[in-house]
Amino acid sequence: MVTLRSGTVTTPYSKEQEERVAALLREKKEKMEKRELIRQAKMLALLEEQEAKKRQMEEEMERWKKEQEEKMAAIQAEEEEEKEVEEEEERPLERRGGGGSTSKEAEIAERAQEWDAHLKLGED
Repeated sequence: MVTLRSGTVTTPYSKEQEERVAALLREKKEKMEKRELIRQAKMLALLEEQEAKKRQMEEEMERWKKEQEEKMAAIQAEEEEEKEVEEEEERPLERRGGGGSTSKEAEIAERAQEWDAHLKLGED
């Protein structure tokens, strides 16, 4: 639209053309808004999918941690059980070994007394 010095307004387009252009602009704006809404919906769906995967991975990690803790507990229990079995096996050996060591000690003491007696008598 152009305003002349005389105050007359001239428009290069007819009313029909202006209405058509306005309708085209409106449609273009609506399409852009629709595209933007679709883009936002896709982004939201992607974010929701990422959150779901994140939760799933966290749950899997928790399950894995629990499994590892259970395995470690089982290993520790097994080690403790083996240790107890070894201690029980060693106790009878100590009793047997203790009896044998006292006889050795008695034998050593007896020989020491013999040597002492021989030395007192002057024998080698």
